[in-house]
Amino acid sequence: MDSSSTLDNATLDRSTIKGTDYPDVLDDNRIKSGLRAVELTQAMVRFPSITPDDAGCFEYLHHLLEKLNFVVEEVTVNGVRNLIAKRVFGQGKRFAFAGHIDVVPAHHPELWCTAPFAGNIVDGKLIGRGVVDMKGAIGCFIAAVESVSAKLNSGALYFLLTCDEEGEAEFGTRVMVDTLNNRHEALDMCLIGEPTGKDKVADVIKVGRRGAISARVLFTGKEGHVAYPHQAINAVHIAVHFSALLSQLTWDEGTEEIPGTSLQITYIQSSDFSDNIVPGECEVRFNIRYSHKYSQADLETIVARLLESMNSPAKVKWERPCIPYHTKGTELIDIISQAAYEECGIQPQQSASGGTSDGRFIANMHTQVVEMGLTNATIHQVNEGADLSEFYTLTRLYEKIILKIHTS
Repeated sequence: MDSSSTLDNATLDRSTIKGTDYPDVLDDNRIKSGLRAVELTQAMVRFPSITPDDAGCFEYLHHLLEKLNFVVEEVTVNGVRNLIAKRVFGQGKRFAFAGHIDVVPAHHPELWCTAPFAGNIVDGKLIGRGVVDMKGAIGCFIAAVESVSAKLNSGALYFLLTCDEEGEAEFGTRVMVDTLNNRHEALDMCLIGEPTGKDKVADVIKVGRRGAISARVLFTGKEGHVAYPHQAINAVHIAVHFSALLSQLTWDEGTEEIPGTSLQITYIQSSDFSDNIVPGECEVRFNIRYSHKYSQADLETIVARLLESMNSPAKVKWERPCIPYHTKGTELIDIISQAAYEECGIQPQQSASGGTSDGRFIANMHTQVVEMGLTNATIHQVNEGADLSEFYTLTRLYEKIILKIHTS
């Protein structure tokens, strides 16, 4: 191929996908489904769908999924668009693929090797904002459905696609899950296309995520002249003392699968600065990433007791709560692990590391959630992209997973 190009039907040959790391034999049908995933991803990348604007991508996907005989509906809340697509094959599991088509901005496009929203192939890699996080996984799953749908005879298959994941995620996946639950259509299983691979596709799958929450604490002292400190109460001194106590808190150390809880102070700011005035106010902000061993209420209690021990006036505001989730020892993990061994000859490492994901809105006592997508080395970076071989592998994995769930 040219060093920079767009995929078309003329390129559907073995040379397009460079040497795969995996032992499976490349036959023409498998190559074709992998390249179909590349083609679909290219089309989606060309919609600059920066949160929460889908930029036309949903119309494209709506039409595509209807052609695959899915019943597609749009659920829009506060201007955020979401698509729920459903196709019933018979009695059996309700299985969903969840993904987001919104992307972070591509700042400094001059640093990219190709235009960020052009979806070009450069030296065997598909480059573009959102390729890895996570339009590529959506393209692979749609290509997989196209490839195997004629063989499916049980269960119901869903797509849950949102344009509100990279932002506050208030009106996206949460809304779609509530919509299904209100219809008594609780999901049995859900695969999320987050980029989880470390060195290669399927070497790591996410079986949970830590929770996250931020807080801001405003301390009030007494403003005064620095030459007469006994007549003032320095709010910065109070805030620094509080910060020291926060940093000394001990948390769980975690496990091989789930990192332990950690706290990071992210901001300290006093009132208007003057070098001869003792500041009367100071704000401290911090973020806690916490394991399933804690609840939000536990964290709030720990901080409240710390403040009580200081006996200093303070106001606390908790922000952006994200609950943890952990899927362990489930049928979906077994299905994905078996598919990975059959296709790639590996057993995926199960992990709950990294940031938060929309899995927190889906996972519950009834719904098993696992995340698996492309490799994640370039997410949110300049020249975000993936080798074409990854699309082949991920599409084949998705095909195997769908067949194991939806054939009796």
